Amino acid sequence: MTDYISREDLLKEVEELNAVSFYELNDHSNEAYHEIKNLIEHISAADVVERNTGKWISVTCDDGHGKYEIYKCDQCELLSALPWKYCRGCGARMVNDEPVD
Repeated sequence: MTDYISREDLLKEVEELNAVSFYELNDHSNEAYHEIKNLIEHISAADVVERNTGKWISVTCDDGHGKYEIYKCDQCELLSALPWKYCRGCGARMVNDEPVD
């Protein structure tokens, strides 16, 4: 699986490393730092869609013939017969800590 990282966070880490380590190495370390920083700044970004996270809310219904449980997405309010890993309405990744009652 591919890991996606924050360009901004990586640049901060490289800048902190530069402040501590690069100058201790040799005369070419400052040049290496600028090349690494330039590479990070100009590498093409991945085409990634951010996903929301949500939770299933257990809802008890009564249709006159008896009670039954359904689940409602807290992001888009889609109703579902089963608590899926993803909401089929909005695409949110569901992160219920405990099983839905």
